[in-house]
Amino acid sequence: MKTLRLIGMALIAVVMCVNFAACSDDDEDESGNAASLVGKWKIEKVATNGVEEEWDGYPYFIVTDTHCYYTDEEGIEKSDYSTYTYDVKSKVMHCKYVNHDIEWDIKVLSLSNSTVSVQSSDEKGNIITVNCKRVQ
Repeated sequence: MKTLRLIGMALIAVVMCVNFAACSDDDEDESGNAASLVGKWKIEKVATNGVEEEWDGYPYFIVTDTHCYYTDEEGIEKSDYSTYTYDVKSKVMHCKYVNHDIEWDIKVLSLSNSTVSVQSSDEKGNIITVNCKRVQ
């Protein structure tokens, strides 16, 4: 009887370990998959040159199959509306403003099913890091 109880407990422990490992899939690095970028991302934290600051821009970063931009709550107003290509190897989105001849890059630092961290530089050479959570 004692042996059966030990075997039963061991089986439960194995099942729990397998289930626990399966739950961590959301945190796996997906930055090599351009399709994983597509979605609506809520901006959580922004840092300039490593110093966290208050974000005064639009609260959402949107990535479609062909465009990326920042937007308001309703998705009506857009900022930095750009086309992009994604280089999987270098993990860089090469963006081009739709109404301008200005091009810029966004480096994907990390990407999972639920979060993305990206980095770019502004016209003054400041490094801007944006951390987001997936909304859709």
